[in-house]
Formats: sequence, structure tokens, C-alpha cells
Amino acid sequence: MILEFKNITKGFKQGNKSLSVLDDMNFSVEKSKSVAILGKSGSGKSTFLALGSGLDKPDSGDIIVHNESIINKSENELAKFRANHIGIIFQQFHLMQNLTAYENIILPLEIINESDAHNKVMDALEKVGLKERMSHFPHQLSGGEKQRVAIARALVTEPNIIFADEPSGNLDTETGTMVMDLLFKLVKDLGTTLLLVTHDLDLAKRCDEIFNLHNHKLEKQ
Repeated sequence: MILEFKNITKGFKQGNKSLSVLDDMNFSVEKSKSVAILGKSGSGKSTFLALGSGLDKPDSGDIIVHNESIINKSENELAKFRANHIGIIFQQFHLMQNLTAYENIILPLEIINESDAHNKVMDALEKVGLKERMSHFPHQLSGGEKQRVAIARALVTEPNIIFADEPSGNLDTETGTMVMDLLFKLVKDLGTTLLLVTHDLDLAKRCDEIFNLHNHKLEKQ
């Protein structure tokens, strides 16, 4: 298994109330599989993704990624672990506005001190069709181009797993389809596991497995 949630519980405080998001959840994903996570707004899909990628910690339970528990790692350890093993693609792109496309993509390679960083970035830019835009800043790029930069950044280290949170949600239908076609092709070529959080059932059906986040647990469809 490339990802395992073991008895994961996560909640939040809302004033004097406690809001349960995930309750004693168990879940696992095999290597090289594509898995869609569906659920209504507020069901906990983004929380699930944040936990799996190490951006948040559970209240209890354990999370195993690439045979390592991530819940007790320090922030520095998590940053290096993510750079080596995890790619994340956000709906809002989350590019560094003061960096060019090239500079955004090279960031995870710098964290792991990759000696062949330049060539890897150029290869990633070519795969997403943006070599001619490498020196452009995010404000000079279209929404689809920004997401292609984000995809290149997520895949440049050839991670074991990609977490994608509504990656086409900020794009028009035609651009979103093109971006998702590219993402599915690249993860398949690399043999990377894809965990896709979405509300789009048609998009979810392109994955190997579909789960629905309901009543604080994941149910397979």
C-alpha cells in the first residue's frame, strides 16, 4: 500500500462546539492506482487530503505514506518527505507570485538538493507544453497554464503519490478537460498513485476506484 489511514479521527472547534469531520476512518490505496474521493461541500474532502499529504495532523490514529508514518515528523522532516514522495495540486494553483514558471517548478527539487534540477524542470515544462512560458510569472499566465505549472511542480520529483484537490474546479469546461487529460496521462506514464478530490462524478469515473465521504467515513462506490 502506498497510503494507509489507520483509525483516523479529526475534528474542529466551532465556538463552544466540537465538529467531527473524520471518525475512526480506515482507508488504503495501492501503488499506481487512481482513486476519486467524492462528497458534498463540507463533508471533509479537503481535510482528508490535508491529512494524507501531511499538511495537517489527525487527533488520533496513524497515517502511513510509502511505508512511513508521517504524523510525528517535524515540519522540516515533512517538507523533505513531501518533496521526495508527495505531490499536491490545488484548485487555486498556489503558485509563488514573485517566481517564474521555471522557478515555481524547481522549488521541490531545491528542497531535496537535486543535482540535475535544471534538466528535470525543462523536461517537466516540455511535458506540460510550457517551455516557451518558462520565464513568465503567474499573472502573465492563463488559468489553464497556471494549473499546468502546478502539475509540473507536483510531478517534477516523480513522487509516489499525487493529491489533487478539485484541480479543474477553477477552469472552464474545455480547459479543465485538457488539464485533466494531461494529469491522467502523466501519472499513468510515471506509475504514480493519484488521489483525486472532486465533486464531479464524470471525472471520478475516470479513476480506478471511487469512494464517497459520508457520515465521517469513506464508503466505496
